[in-house]
Amino acid sequence: MNKTIKKMAEGENKKVVLKDVVNGLSSLNVLVEQKLPVFSSFKLSLFLKNVSPIIESYNKERDKLVVEYGTPTKGEDGKENGNYTFPDAEKAKEFTEKINSLLEVEIEIGIPEIKVADLGSISIEPKYLTPLTWLLKE
Repeated sequence: MNKTIKKMAEGENKKVVLKDVVNGLSSLNVLVEQKLPVFSSFKLSLFLKNVSPIIESYNKERDKLVVEYGTPTKGEDGKENGNYTFPDAEKAKEFTEKINSLLEVEIEIGIPEIKVADLGSISIEPKYLTPLTWLLKE
């Protein structure tokens, strides 16, 4: 791939708080399902490719905390069903503090410049764009 095109698509490395990426993930997934102009679609695809390992790492760490602080629930058959609850208030508080601390970590990632005008004539509800204010430009 032409390095200039790749650099434009990946954007410059910027610092962003992990919670912005985590909170924006479902909106990003909605956005990539839209029919976008080719270059905008390409930029979003590369960004998702770059951010996926970060999300996977976050999910692994979150899952470790759930297991450490949560209590497994059981189904009607008496076997653990993979879900957890937090009946112990102190453990729930510690879990929340740890998750919040993790979500406040600053990460550095290539963020492409995507202007709202670059999205073409798609129709999308504002609730999907609001979590992406750190990514989209006017």
